[in-house]
This record gives sequence, structure tokens and C-alpha cells, in this order.
Amino acid sequence: MKKTRNYHIAILSVFIAIILIQNFVPILGYIPVGPLSITLIPITVIVAALVLGLKDGVILGTLWGAIVFIRAFTWPTSPIAPLVFENPITAILPRALIPVVAYFAYKWLKKIMNHRISLIVACALGSMTNTILVLLFIYIFNRKQAPILYHVSVDKIIYALLGIVGTNGLVEMVITAIICPLIIVSLNKVIQK
Repeated sequence: MKKTRNYHIAILSVFIAIILIQNFVPILGYIPVGPLSITLIPITVIVAALVLGLKDGVILGTLWGAIVFIRAFTWPTSPIAPLVFENPITAILPRALIPVVAYFAYKWLKKIMNHRISLIVACALGSMTNTILVLLFIYIFNRKQAPILYHVSVDKIIYALLGIVGTNGLVEMVITAIICPLIIVSLNKVIQK
């Protein structure tokens, strides 16, 4: 029993190290595209949730959110990050909910469809959770700053945010839906041995 617990802690520590590396080594976690970034870190959070369990996924998602919050003050990932992610709700909550959505979506979907399809859909939903919630919180908390954030008038901010979902969010979702299941299947084989 102790050996299993130690093994689990070691694997979780590896995931924590990956999250830290993705946050601080350029291009490994965020690929800059103009004022935005294609975010790859949801892949790590979703993989952890579906391989290690919900609790560990939430730990990693919350850790990532805390790093985003701190970096908004010190070393932002994009030009808009200081304006948006200084709010802990916007910085932390969407990232903590990624594994929750992916985990429960997978648990529910595997009852009605095959394993691989349910993994793909759950990973895609986890990725979109981050995108949709971050943009929703931007709309709720920062819409008055729209001219500064997105160079659009306040009445057109909803279209700018939907444009981000339709471009940036879809790219992240597709990448996550392709890469996550491959990693999860491979890791499950290794862990089962």
C-alpha cells in the first residue's frame, strides 16, 4: 500500500514539474500568436485528471491558475494578461474546473460510447472549459476595458470574445482532443505494468 502511495506521489510530482516547466519555458506551455497565446497546459491538467484522478487534476489546475495569477503581476504571458489575470477568479477558477469537466464528461460519456471517442470528447470539453470561462469572466469583469484589451468598443466586445472562441479556442480544443487521448492511452499502459 505504501509503495503504491509513494508511486502516486512521484507521478503527481512529475506532473507538477511539467506544469512548472510549461509555465516558465517559452513555447512549451504558451505559443504566442499576436496578443493571444495558444495554451497547451490544459493537456497536462486533463491527462492528470483522467490518469491519476479528479483530485490530482484539480490540484494541477489550481496550481496552474495560481501561477497565472502571480505571473500577471510579474511576468505576463501576453499583453492583456496583466489587465485580465490580476483577478483571481479569472486566473484560477477556469483552470481548476478543466479537470472537473473532463473527468465527469469522460465518466458519463464512456457509458454511452466507446472508450476512445469518450476520451476525445472529454478532452475537447475540458479544453473549451478554460477558454469559455476565461472569456466569460473577461466579459463580466473587464468589458469596460474593452478598448484597451481588444481595441474594440464596449458594445462590440462580445463579438471580439466570440472571435477568440472561434479561432484560438478551437485550435486549442483540436490540439487537446488529438494529443490528450494519445498520452492517456500510453500512460495507462505504462502505469498498469
